[in-house]
Amino acid sequence: MVYIVLMFLTGPLSLAVHVLDRSWNSKSDVYAMSLWSSLFQFILIAPFIGAAKVVSPGITILLFAVGALSAYARTRWFVALSHSGDSLSRLVPLTRTSSFIVLVLAALVLGEGISPAAAIGGALMILGGLFISLENPYATFKEFVTMNLSLVFVVFFALARAVNNVTYKWVLNQGSYDFYTIYIYLKLFEFLAIAAIIAPSARLRGGFTRIEHKPVFLVARILQTASGLLFIYVLAHLNISTAEPIAAIGPLFAVAWEWLDHRLGIIASLGGNPPRSRQLVPLAWMLRIAGTVCIILGFLLLEKKPGGM
Repeated sequence: MVYIVLMFLTGPLSLAVHVLDRSWNSKSDVYAMSLWSSLFQFILIAPFIGAAKVVSPGITILLFAVGALSAYARTRWFVALSHSGDSLSRLVPLTRTSSFIVLVLAALVLGEGISPAAAIGGALMILGGLFISLENPYATFKEFVTMNLSLVFVVFFALARAVNNVTYKWVLNQGSYDFYTIYIYLKLFEFLAIAAIIAPSARLRGGFTRIEHKPVFLVARILQTASGLLFIYVLAHLNISTAEPIAAIGPLFAVAWEWLDHRLGIIASLGGNPPRSRQLVPLAWMLRIAGTVCIILGFLLLEKKPGGM
């Protein structure tokens, strides 16, 4: 029960990171945010680097590949989060498609069971995320693509996160490494990868001066590091097919937060930049409600174990 509660806490922590990045750094350079995010997170855990174990060459190559994928996906996430102008309640639900991807990979790679109920639940969560993303249900396909390019970045981010999480668990299952060893290597490789992505650019847009609100950015990185460490710590004690359904409740925190902020003006009162309000047609509101219901039902079904139906 303790580990379930700890996993539940990763949702509000992750939401706080998204709110800070979206509301205070929407004009920051995405490459600067990516580079300094990776560097600062690595600095936070650097004092513990001496406790990390030496990993095998095969594991090193695997972690480097996953770190590089995660680094590139982070730049796409910052584009979607900070520059698209989309609200969190529109973007965050699609990040949870990672939960369904994780369950499939857990069954294929880790040998963890996936029940028919969990498969249906994952499909419902993806459908719910798509429903919530539809701001203009009457748009043509071309208009839909134009309005929803940021969502493509979010889905790629979700895929990278799913691969990241399954890799965490696979390496932990080998029995030779602890959770902070894996986390330290992944953060090191993430930083090296994002530095390599940015370095060839003629403009080298990674300067810290290109981050709009630096104190807020640093607070967000502390929360992000805490959330990541908490997540991988729980994975050391729970099957990933148990942990992911709990983490999948995250979109509901985003919907609740935006409703509360809309009523109380919390972000604006603190000097942040709340997402611009958009006038939705009645059908769009109905789809958002239907999408939220799908996510809730999907979450409940994801909790079912094989043979539990």
